[in-house]
Amino acid sequence: MPARLTAYPPECAAERFVLSGDGPHPVGRADGCAVQLAHASVSRRHATLAFAGDDWILADAGSKNGSFIDGVAADGLPRRGGAWLRFGDVACELEIIDDSTLARTGLESGRRREAATALTLALAREPARAGLLEATLDAIIDLAGAERGMLLPGETGLAPKAWRGFPAGADAARFAGSTTALAEALRTRRPVVAHDLSLESALAGQASVVAGGLRALACLPLVLGEEVLGVAYVDSRRPGAVITRIDLELLEAFAERATLWLAARRNQAALAPGAAAMSPGRGAA
Repeated sequence: MPARLTAYPPECAAERFVLSGDGPHPVGRADGCAVQLAHASVSRRHATLAFAGDDWILADAGSKNGSFIDGVAADGLPRRGGAWLRFGDVACELEIIDDSTLARTGLESGRRREAATALTLALAREPARAGLLEATLDAIIDLAGAERGMLLPGETGLAPKAWRGFPAGADAARFAGSTTALAEALRTRRPVVAHDLSLESALAGQASVVAGGLRALACLPLVLGEEVLGVAYVDSRRPGAVITRIDLELLEAFAERATLWLAARRNQAALAPGAAAMSPGRGAA
């Protein structure tokens, strides 16, 4: 019977691994590990997972930061059913699944990605289409399994260019999402992803997260060259969809479209005063 391990590195896209056969399946940072977790808290050869019938065994391989099963240090004893594992700072969900569940999950993920890819291509063909930002935001919300979101320009205090699920007229000064995630994405210029904020020690206790009752979020900076033009932010009061690296690439493609749209509109606004000043001269000629 196959098992599925979903790893949630802090503030990063998830990684999914399907483990078939008895194993042992090495877990660690090193190339060749069946479960390769590229996180500094994970040792090169961290642990091994093995299966025998309905039982599974997790054995630590002398790692620096330990291996845990539902919060308790791994003891190498047989267990049954699913569990939450932790390797260093990387939380993982282990599920014992059948072939039909595995196929159904793959179909659902494929549907979401196909729809996202189709919209990405459509937006590329019509970069100036009306409602592009709204369509982009809707796609990000759907792909991330979120409930609400907004596209904010980089300047603080300005009204968002598009929003869903927030009160009309909401602005950056009254931003009701995770201000910590927003600041981190703008500072690092890298996406911040949290599938379940209860697993994110850096975000879980933040006042904005607690006040909003937030459980999942994704925050993507809109970067053009060396400049950050804004940020795409979505969140949810329930755990969101599992965002893998492939999903994150699609989200970043949507963010790129929004970035180009903002840049084009800014350039148009910058040219408008000059065009107005030149018009009397053309008329006099």
